[in-house]
Amino acid sequence: MSTRSSLLLRLAALLLLPLTCAAAALSSDIDRHIAQKAGGPLAPLASDGEFLRRAWLDFTGTIPTPAETRAFLADKNPQKRAQLIDRLLASPQFPQRMEDSITVMLLERRGGGKVPEAKWREWLRAQFAANRPWNALVHDLILLEGDPKVTPAAKFLADAEKFDQEKATHDIARLFLGMNLGCAQCHDHPTVDDFTQSSFYGIYAFLAQSSLKEDKVAKVTLLAEGVATNRVEFKSVFRKTNELTGPRLPGGKEIPVPTFPKGEEYEVMPAKNGNPGVPKFRSRPLLAKELASEANERFAQTSVNRFWFQLMGRGLVHPLDMMHKENPPSHPELLDQLTREFIAHKFDVKWLLREIALSETYQRASRAPKGTDLAQLKPESYRIANLKSLSAEQVARATMLATGAADWLPKTPGETPAPATPAAADDTEEDGAKTTKGFNVKAYLNGKLKQPPGNAVDALALFVATFANPPGEPEVEFAPSMSHSLFLMNERLVLDWLKPRDNNLTARLAKLKTPTAIADELYLTVLTRPPELAEITEVESYLARHTSRPEAALSELAWALLAAAEFRLNH
Repeated sequence: MSTRSSLLLRLAALLLLPLTCAAAALSSDIDRHIAQKAGGPLAPLASDGEFLRRAWLDFTGTIPTPAETRAFLADKNPQKRAQLIDRLLASPQFPQRMEDSITVMLLERRGGGKVPEAKWREWLRAQFAANRPWNALVHDLILLEGDPKVTPAAKFLADAEKFDQEKATHDIARLFLGMNLGCAQCHDHPTVDDFTQSSFYGIYAFLAQSSLKEDKVAKVTLLAEGVATNRVEFKSVFRKTNELTGPRLPGGKEIPVPTFPKGEEYEVMPAKNGNPGVPKFRSRPLLAKELASEANERFAQTSVNRFWFQLMGRGLVHPLDMMHKENPPSHPELLDQLTREFIAHKFDVKWLLREIALSETYQRASRAPKGTDLAQLKPESYRIANLKSLSAEQVARATMLATGAADWLPKTPGETPAPATPAAADDTEEDGAKTTKGFNVKAYLNGKLKQPPGNAVDALALFVATFANPPGEPEVEFAPSMSHSLFLMNERLVLDWLKPRDNNLTARLAKLKTPTAIADELYLTVLTRPPELAEITEVESYLARHTSRPEAALSELAWALLAAAEFRLNH
């Protein structure tokens, strides 16, 4: 190698060094902040199998294949965890995982509306595939230019027949500012001094002139704005005096509402039966700009807190929409540092998630060290990894992958359907039940539709109906449910997926010669870990008792693991 090329390589290494050190410093800073307030011993790092499963679920929404698990467990590279994180973040599954997570966060399982959810999801997935800055994405959600019927971003703010300014105010405050202002619409919060009625109406004032208007000439509907002629008036139910406010974010300055001579209020004049016009002063674009601005530290802090929750199972401020002085962060210095870094890195979500995942705090085991006083082990200490329930989408995709259904089940209704069962001939259209030409979740669950889902889309809908929270209820708390376990234990669809076919799980198990090999494949596939000696013995004993029906016994063993709490938790 020449002296010149050697010098260039050393120079390149020096140029890269600050970036590498900065990344390492942030993850170690996370660990330092957590250790300083731990109040007890920290759990050791999770095993490779536990970490692998956790990272796959968090970054792809499903579990690894047994081949991927074996390769990771056998890898001796000390950097393999960091390499895995980078590989998963670069995978096509990552945008889908974020699409699922952000859809649940923003829409909270509210279905229906004018914008097809498939269009919304496609748009959202594209944002994360392009690694679009989070503040730019949120800016587009609020600005909302164009016809909501053909603008996927309208799913968040303008999906109903009428634009609901009060609901929009509540959602923006909760999701992007960490403020649950439900009480503050009618009066100041009785116990939270920071949640005032003026805070609610300051946000409301940005939206007060927005409404859905039809352009009958262009045949489109627009989220248009009328002329703002005054400040918004409000009155507490506990006081008789009226108050006024112009557009204002909580803690920010009120934006003056300008006045214009009559006839000069519009930049684009309204047209009769046509375009509703564009006022010279538009407050909703100001909200989009002010809310998602780098100067709005509260927005960045709320965002960091929600992404931390996504990986860690609990926010640094918890509940997520109760960010106020009476509910301080568990680790205020850490939240401040993450907020500053998130802003400095231009709201790069992929960067933020990577830095959290590189920390030992994220990679800790979920079991407490021996001798730990469990009564003193608080979830906000992060001394161990907090257990997280799998989302409905994670349960569905993990179940399809573990059983092998992901390999043969058609991805969409338009592909070749699964074979019809004889019982399907008796299906009717009563009470929403459909024939084999379609799938109706409600009819299937109440027994009126016998044909199980024949594609991945319908199967996912069934799992969402079973495992998800009711519409409008945030999915933020750890809530194990007996009904979830019973579904996996009794649902005929799961049993059908476990019937031997092609190279699915049961078919692969049937080809193995020894109970040890069977147990190894079974546990690596379903639980992403090798079996313990006692578990190998249990498998051997069960198979010995059912020699007359070996394939059924193998399906039952797999079925039992799928119904176990270990499968339904991210631990």
